[in-house]
Amino acid sequence: MKRMSLLLLLVVWFCQSVYAVTIGIPEDQSTIQEAVDAAGNGGTILVGDGVYRENISIWNKDLILLSENGPTGTVIDGSQSGRCVNISGSSIVEMKDLL
Repeated sequence: MKRMSLLLLLVVWFCQSVYAVTIGIPEDQSTIQEAVDAAGNGGTILVGDGVYRENISIWNKDLILLSENGPTGTVIDGSQSGRCVNISGSSIVEMKDLL
């Protein structure tokens, strides 16, 4: 029984460490949406300085969107064509220092 519990604990820890990674923009992905699509639950998307002209859709993912240098350096501009960030499904998204 102890072996089974230990094995289960190791599997859960391994799965969390595999999927909870940080994806850098533009180092790892060129757009925020590409990073969202590539991220697993619990992942962090670290957005570098710049103006990102895109509309982002997040569906059934738990993520952290984080600006590398604060809100004065990172802007999401949806070009007045709907919401800049659309979060739906059972998503939990924490956005930090984005404008």
